[in-house]
Amino acid sequence: MSKTSEILIYSAIGQTSFWDNNPNVSASSFAAEFKKAESESDIINIRINSPGGSISEGIAIYNMIAQSKKEVNTYIDGVAFSMAGIIAMAGKKVYAAKNSLLLIHNCLGMAMGNVRDLQNSIDLMNAVDESLATTVADKSGLTIAEVKAKWLDYNDHTLTAQQCIDNKLVDEIVDNNPSANVPANLTNLSKDQIIAFFNEGNDDKQASFLEKIVATVREKLNPITNQTQDIMNFEKLNAALDAANGADVVITSAQAAELKAEVTAALGKGNVITDTDLQAAKDAAIKAEADLIAANDA
Repeated sequence: MSKTSEILIYSAIGQTSFWDNNPNVSASSFAAEFKKAESESDIINIRINSPGGSISEGIAIYNMIAQSKKEVNTYIDGVAFSMAGIIAMAGKKVYAAKNSLLLIHNCLGMAMGNVRDLQNSIDLMNAVDESLATTVADKSGLTIAEVKAKWLDYNDHTLTAQQCIDNKLVDEIVDNNPSANVPANLTNLSKDQIIAFFNEGNDDKQASFLEKIVATVREKLNPITNQTQDIMNFEKLNAALDAANGADVVITSAQAAELKAEVTAALGKGNVITDTDLQAAKDAAIKAEADLIAANDA
């Protein structure tokens, strides 16, 4: 079973902070925690609530995440402002709470000295803006010039989660009701992933584990009919449970056996979706689409 680690970026980025008294997230402190997570886990979730901070420290953190061979996802829990927003874009998949915010703007800095010193500072800040634009372009699919015109125009741009989705800066909005978060690829999940997902935070011992799955995913796995019975592709789940013997899962072997018995009983009732049913539905949909195209061409 895949192990998941979680790392919090819940303060400013860099060695010092003007925003709060919490310990900052420096590149070195993040690296130590991140390397440990990489050595122990297959999936690493980075949760972010930060006003931003040092660009040099943040770029290093961004690159550590983006270059990892592990599955590293980022979550915007509150705000991801400035450099924290750039770091959020490093995730293999970027999630945002539906009431979260992301801010993009040009780099900020201070300069003093003679005219040449000030010009050197301008050149440096232009180079930093180019770096930021490159990163945002990689995530959004826009060109560097388009990113500069849209978001690095010397104004602050605060985006809601939906605006981030619309601009391809975030991949998915996280609903604040965890029970409603059903993976879109549920039918392709492994047995371990199904069990881990539906066991998380499960304190209700009255309903069976199977009943909880059915209640949550009924609409997801009901492409054939609108009836509101317990409909699910139990064949896939039943086959997946065959692999549970001796596996490192979040339920015991005895629980897996009980669950398999439930699935077998449900299959006997006939009120389920089978692989044959799903294929028939797919074939019917393809035929209906072909008939529609033929009718429009006539």
